[in-house]
Amino acid sequence: MTTGPKSGQLVTEPVVLTATRDAVSTITLNRPAALNAYTAAMGASLKQAVADSVADNAVRAIVLTGAGRGFCAGADMEATFKSRIEGTDPGGNTAQGQGGMPAGLDWVKMAREAKPLIAAVNGAAVGIGMTMILPFDVIVASEQAKLGMLFIKVGLVPELASTHFLVQRMGFGRATTWGYG
Repeated sequence: MTTGPKSGQLVTEPVVLTATRDAVSTITLNRPAALNAYTAAMGASLKQAVADSVADNAVRAIVLTGAGRGFCAGADMEATFKSRIEGTDPGGNTAQGQGGMPAGLDWVKMAREAKPLIAAVNGAAVGIGMTMILPFDVIVASEQAKLGMLFIKVGLVPELASTHFLVQRMGFGRATTWGYG
């Protein structure tokens, strides 16, 4: 949050930014101070941004990236797990959703039915930051990208059919050693 220039009121920055140029819609995760850690609000905003891009006849491809030096450092532990442990839904009725996504959002189905989806991974893509892009059409990673799925180390089950998609992308042998090590 930032303070408004004249009013002194707090202004909340959008957690997802969109821009369209030359038939490409760019969706940017916009929580750079938190390495774009995922929240339920981000999931709802991503759903809307992808839906808007799909509905726009001028858009031919969609690129997802992250603001700052990270792509998505996984779930925001405070906003998701701590609130759930305390008995509060972190938003979007995620208890009824799949893989931390708000209820009514089938992320994998949306990704597979959308226009071509390209992940431009510019930094850390960990946990849901990685699993959300596995069903995309193309994943491009910069030299600064760090990818990881450390679910088992924190006692979680991987979400969004990530074990299936990881094997599809890497092969069974590499996926069993790389994905959870």
